[in-house]
Amino acid sequence: MKKTIYFDLRGVLPFPKSRLKYTGITRATVEWAKRLAHDESVEFMAPGLSKVCGQLLAQEPDCDRIVAKLAKDKLRLAKFTNTIATRLPITMENRNLVSKLRRGLALRFEQKAFNPNTSSFLRAEGGDRFIYFSPFLHELPKWMPAGCLPVINIFDIIPLLFADPIFGKTNGMRNSILRAVNAGAYFIVNSSDCRHSLHAMFDIPIERVFLVPLGVSSDPVEAASDLPENNRPYFLYVCSDVQRRKNIEGTIRAFSSYLEKTGDEHELLIVGGGTEKLDDVILTEARFLPERIRGLGRVEEARLRQLYQGADCGLFLSLHEGFGLPVLEYMRFGTPVICSNVTSIPEVAGNSALLVDPLSEEDIVSAMIKIVRDPALRQRLSVQGKIRAAEFTWERSAATLQVAFDSILGQTGTFRDKPAQVGKDNP
Repeated sequence: MKKTIYFDLRGVLPFPKSRLKYTGITRATVEWAKRLAHDESVEFMAPGLSKVCGQLLAQEPDCDRIVAKLAKDKLRLAKFTNTIATRLPITMENRNLVSKLRRGLALRFEQKAFNPNTSSFLRAEGGDRFIYFSPFLHELPKWMPAGCLPVINIFDIIPLLFADPIFGKTNGMRNSILRAVNAGAYFIVNSSDCRHSLHAMFDIPIERVFLVPLGVSSDPVEAASDLPENNRPYFLYVCSDVQRRKNIEGTIRAFSSYLEKTGDEHELLIVGGGTEKLDDVILTEARFLPERIRGLGRVEEARLRQLYQGADCGLFLSLHEGFGLPVLEYMRFGTPVICSNVTSIPEVAGNSALLVDPLSEEDIVSAMIKIVRDPALRQRLSVQGKIRAAEFTWERSAATLQVAFDSILGQTGTFRDKPAQVGKDNP
């Protein structure tokens, strides 16, 4: 069967293998790939693939074809550098040299092995078009055959809005988007907020930006065999890291104020990376009973499932999100949620959570009191949350992605009739 979609798995960041990092970029990439694995019109490209993504796909029984492709591509790429690597003394300088060499050769792979038979595209009569899909924003291949329609997924534009050190310089992201625009790319985004922000910031025609919401597992939720051993009821905050936009400081201040006003016995458990930084934040921001706030760091999936099911309430008070997967995770487990009323988060939560101003300590405290004092409200939010989460599944997300591909392939007058050279930004 003729290939129409080339799915590039190389853009996945090398996150450590943990439940918390199997979210966002890595998670969506794996979930989409799993559900497109049976489609013979899809070809997967992966020289230099992140080890984590390969491991996650290898665990899926339906992904044998993808895993075999990954192994073949990685072996072909390694052959160019293994001989050199084995002859060099093992030093950090030499490791960096080999890494640089592999990155350079990966660019040659884009030209020589963009697909199993590049010449078929050059000889294609009538400019047969196909999609090159990158689930993560990175540099487009320097050379793309005639008829190639680049499609790039952008999870968020947060690096352009928040100057956290973890993001580094923002010029790289801005320039990558501009180059993609100049190359005639289409874009996939996961929320209407991101779609309109991308349109406004880069003047991209809105019809070239397709909305594909993310999802959660549709598997039945099994009751945790052992709930967490806590002497106190607790609020739960799940986040990937202690970044300014996650509003950890405001959450801690609000929780301290809640304890001071109510005298309740609750704790605040924060799951995520950056525990050393979190300890400093707790000492700085917790005005009352700081010992009731605990950072648990990254936890295994079984432990996280226990924490979800044992919490009185889930908190998600970010200042900006590209989507907001933890909101759906709370809801899937029937945990009532208090979340921000800004950016993409209301799109995800709908009417199934208490929405608050994340910058208003008073709003957050008031919502906490309502959740704890009103069992009927907790029950209603729990039931509505499960219904809401069921509307966002990975099956539906992958199907929406396929519809976007079909729409892009069906558009006329938008594909190149000559090979594309991706150069510098236009002045």
